[in-house]
Amino acid sequence: MGQRAGYGGGLTSTEYVERFGQALDDGLDTPRAVQTLDELFQNNDLPDGRRFETAVLLDRVLGLELARDVGRY
Repeated sequence: MGQRAGYGGGLTSTEYVERFGQALDDGLDTPRAVQTLDELFQNNDLPDGRRFETAVLLDRVLGLELARDVGRY
């Protein structure tokens, strides 16, 4: 897999970002990519901020606008 913008370190979880990218590189396996996102949501071992930032990064590819309503309610 080639280098992608936003990958590697910082506030994101590299493990989830790489798995997500591998799923999309593997014939645009969107169900596997979404499953990776769901596993990220379920991982309570990661700090909330890290999960949020990683989800927002992955959502930029999927275009679900998951963070759109954060803080509205």
